[in-house]
Amino acid sequence: MDAGGRITQGAVIEGEDRDSIKECMRFLNIAKGSSAEVITQLYIGIEANLIERNQGITWIKELEEINKMLGGLLNTKRKLLQNIAPK
Repeated sequence: MDAGGRITQGAVIEGEDRDSIKECMRFLNIAKGSSAEVITQLYIGIEANLIERNQGITWIKELEEINKMLGGLLNTKRKLLQNIAPK
């Protein structure tokens, strides 16, 4: 799970460092997918009694909020891309 969190963070940072909006969006989508993967692993850990239920649910809620933020950032980038695209 720790690796998934690092991948999420790294993808956002790397995406923001890219030269194009499309490339940035690619990395934001990777981050969103990695975050979703960690959520899945948390559910598995809770069900296997490897993670205390309340703590796991707290982490899941935090990751869901991060995914919403990533989605909002993706929407903003998408709008930027539409505004600069030739018509």
